[in-house]
Amino acid sequence: MKEYKLTAERQEYVIKNLKREMHLRKYFPLLYRGFKERWVEIKKFDLSIDNIPNNFDGYKIVHISDIHFGTWMTSKRLSGIVHMINHQNADIICYTGDLFSYGIDLWEKNLVEILSELKSKDGVVSVMGNHDYWNGHQKVRRISKEIGMVELSNNVLSISRGKEELFFSGTDSIYEDRYDLEPVLEKLPENSFSILLSHEPDTADISAKTGRFALQLSGHAHGGQMILPFIGPAVRVRHAHNYPLGLYKINQMYLYTNRGLGTSIAPIRINCKPEITVITLKKSE
Repeated sequence: MKEYKLTAERQEYVIKNLKREMHLRKYFPLLYRGFKERWVEIKKFDLSIDNIPNNFDGYKIVHISDIHFGTWMTSKRLSGIVHMINHQNADIICYTGDLFSYGIDLWEKNLVEILSELKSKDGVVSVMGNHDYWNGHQKVRRISKEIGMVELSNNVLSISRGKEELFFSGTDSIYEDRYDLEPVLEKLPENSFSILLSHEPDTADISAKTGRFALQLSGHAHGGQMILPFIGPAVRVRHAHNYPLGLYKINQMYLYTNRGLGTSIAPIRINCKPEITVITLKKSE
C-alpha cells in the first residue's frame, strides 16, 4: 500500500474548521459548558449468535466511536462519559475511530489523561477513522498507544478464555483509501469467531460477503446528528449511506453502527443523543 499523504484540500479543511471552532468557543461559550449523564444514551442489548465459543457466552463489549475531541466534546464531558463507560464493567472496549476533529496539538494532553482512565478486563481495541488521517495519522497512532489502545487497522488480535479464542479484527479507513481486508483474512484462522472493527459502516457490504465475521462494529455517521420523524438521519455521509445507525443483518453477519459521542461540523445533536453501546454476546439456544 502506498504511503499516505495528506492533500492540500484536507489541510485547508482542517485549518478552516479549527478557526471556526475557535470563534464558536469565543462567541457561544454556553455550547461548551457542563455535562449531564442524561445527555448520553447507554444502549444495551444481547446478541445471540450460534457459534460463540462457550467460554465467551456472556462476553460484554462496550462500543464507542467518534469522540471528535475539541469540538462539542470538552474535557469535562469526556471525563463524565469515561465514568459511565467504566461503570459498565466491560470485558473489552471497542473504539471505531475519529479521536479528533481538528486542533490535535491543542487537545492532545487532555485527551490522553482522560482516556487513559478507561477500564475493561481485556483492554481497549481501536481502528483509525478519516479524521484521524486528516489530523496526522502518525500523531494519532502515537496518542492511541499512549492511551493504551491496541490499534487493529488491517490486523487481528486474539483473546483467550481457557482453550477457546475470540478474535477481534480491524480495517483501516476506506474514506482515505487505506482499507485492506486481505491481510486480515490471511491472519484470521479458518472457522474462528471474529468481530470486525471498521470505521465506515458501508464496508459491511464487503466484509459480510467473506462469511468470516459474526459482527462488525462501525461509527462515522454520527446517526446524522439529527434524526427527523418519519425520515431518519438528516444527513448521510459518504460510506455511511446504507447503514447510518443501529443494528443490521447482512447475509449472516450482524453490523452495529454506533451514533458516536462527539460532533463534526456543527456542535449540535437533535433527537440523536451521543451513544455508548453495550453488547452482550449470547449463545443461541
